[in-house]
Amino acid sequence: MGWTLKERLVCVMEYGSLRLYDLQGDFVQITLGEEAKENGVLDAHVWENSAVILTTNLKLILVANLDEPRPILLANPGLVQPPHSWSFISATYSLSKHVEILLAVNNTIVVVDAKNAQDQMLQQGPFTRMAVSPNAKFLALFTANGRYAHEGVVHIVNEIDCARIISNTRCELLERVPVVTETIFRIGSTAPGAILFDAREHFEKQSPKCDENIRSIRGQLMEAVTSCIDGACNEFDIQLQKALLRAASFGKAYLDSFSADRFVKACQSIRVLNALHNNQIGIPLTYKQYQHISPEGLIDRLINRREHLLARRICEYLRMPIDRVLIDWARVKVKQSTDDEETVCRMIVEKMNDRPGISFAEIAKAAYAVGRIKLATKLLDFEPSPSDQVPLLLSMQQDESALTKAVESFDTDLVYLVVLHMKRKLPLADFFRIISTKPLACNLLELYAREQDPQLLYDFYYQDDRRVSSANLILDESCADKARDIPSRLLKLKKAIKLYGEEKESIFETKSLEDQSKLLQIQSTLERELTGQTFLDLSVTDTVFKCLILGHMSRALKIKSDLKMDDRRFAWLELRAIIQNETWEALDKFAKSNPKFGHKHVVESLLEAGHGFRAELFVESLGRSISTVAHGELKAHIANLQQPGVTDVRT
Repeated sequence: MGWTLKERLVCVMEYGSLRLYDLQGDFVQITLGEEAKENGVLDAHVWENSAVILTTNLKLILVANLDEPRPILLANPGLVQPPHSWSFISATYSLSKHVEILLAVNNTIVVVDAKNAQDQMLQQGPFTRMAVSPNAKFLALFTANGRYAHEGVVHIVNEIDCARIISNTRCELLERVPVVTETIFRIGSTAPGAILFDAREHFEKQSPKCDENIRSIRGQLMEAVTSCIDGACNEFDIQLQKALLRAASFGKAYLDSFSADRFVKACQSIRVLNALHNNQIGIPLTYKQYQHISPEGLIDRLINRREHLLARRICEYLRMPIDRVLIDWARVKVKQSTDDEETVCRMIVEKMNDRPGISFAEIAKAAYAVGRIKLATKLLDFEPSPSDQVPLLLSMQQDESALTKAVESFDTDLVYLVVLHMKRKLPLADFFRIISTKPLACNLLELYAREQDPQLLYDFYYQDDRRVSSANLILDESCADKARDIPSRLLKLKKAIKLYGEEKESIFETKSLEDQSKLLQIQSTLERELTGQTFLDLSVTDTVFKCLILGHMSRALKIKSDLKMDDRRFAWLELRAIIQNETWEALDKFAKSNPKFGHKHVVESLLEAGHGFRAELFVESLGRSISTVAHGELKAHIANLQQPGVTDVRT
């Protein structure tokens, strides 16, 4: 067992797992990998936020970060029996910048890291106990003859600046006297700090020796002030702290330039430490330890102890954010309070009112974890961030509330998250019923389904009785289907025609699709009868024109009749085919059989195709069938339309 910097108890289990306990007894379990699981655990060491495990088959496993545990098997130390003792050097202080494990093997020490195991070639062992100094510069080794005498049974805990001795009745700190304290209070000391401290006492007695002392250290006054400040920080006795701070304040008054920040910060730190030393709190933290864990780390420790009031006051005093203190207080409140949901919610909201933007999601999560679902839902109504609010509502099975909040946020990603979650979870009928009440959700569902799941979109339209939308979807599928599966396409068109036919406003669509269905069947027949020719997906006009180009007038006339193409359009297509195929004998026949078409249009078509000479011959061939005036007008029209430099195609 061991403690992390955040005061979480680490318990390494014999069967190959690790548990992290907070001060309230709640724990998280971590697996240490197959090596530890198969062989079991023999021993372990814990420090700061890391742990190293010695398995029964004498292998070492490192977990460098307990917040994100990733067990790593270190280099094989080659042990044949358990070490006499062992310890570690953290990555912060090791020369390799990796965690190093020290093993007392036979008469020597073996250093193991991730890649190597090195024998240090010592001969003074065996070493039954070892301890690394906080700065990793020294290693204390106890041989089999070593002794430490103390009354009763004790447990010694290594700290960064001292040793904490815990017995059955008390907790004591064994610490080397700080150098600054020694220089100030040593008998007969002439250090600047000692003289300044003495000058302050003479000043209170109104003794002229005060001025004499100040003059004697005039050139070292800055050092004297700093020594008194540091000495006050290292003291536990409040009266001595005050005396040293008064001396520092007295001395800095004689300095021309002295930044008050250091003095102010020292006073703040001392006040915080004195609050911790109070017997109602009982955290005997030294100044160096306070600096090491930082104010943020101290707040974590107070939160773990559920000393929320003191944690909040320290945050306010040091001008630190108090959100996490309030959130943890609220989490504890929802777990322990026996009041009804309305009362607890009101208490929490009132406490958080002066903290805009504070997250209620963590509090709601805690309420849900203890089964207070109604309270969790109420708290989430105050959560300002939809991205935190919506996923938690989903995990709480509050799908409709999650959908409402997602839609209100206008965040399409959140709406998709809820919609797809509900699609996986709910029967389609219930899913569509809920979605249909939210227009934004409906639109996003349509966009998604159109690209990813057309059948889902069809089912949605069917459930919502949207016949035209269903028909449009089927028609899109039919048009997008470029495969030569004609029966499938015809079947889709038939379904679309049926759906359009059920709506009075869709008469045009119904008629158009019926014609399209006929055209598709005709094109299929043409491809089957005219080997090597492609007709699928051509328009009616292009289909008729291709039949004319291929010389199948009867087929073109049948298409014209079946699809009710008007005579004038058919005549234009016939004329284009004659000109493109250059079947000039058919041109005269065309002109005679279509007297209403207009000779002028024939002439223009010939000229556009580059057949000016043929246009002149056509006009001459009309002879007496037209009047002299009309004959002259056609010739003039030819002259106007023909451009200089245009090559005439004479055939």
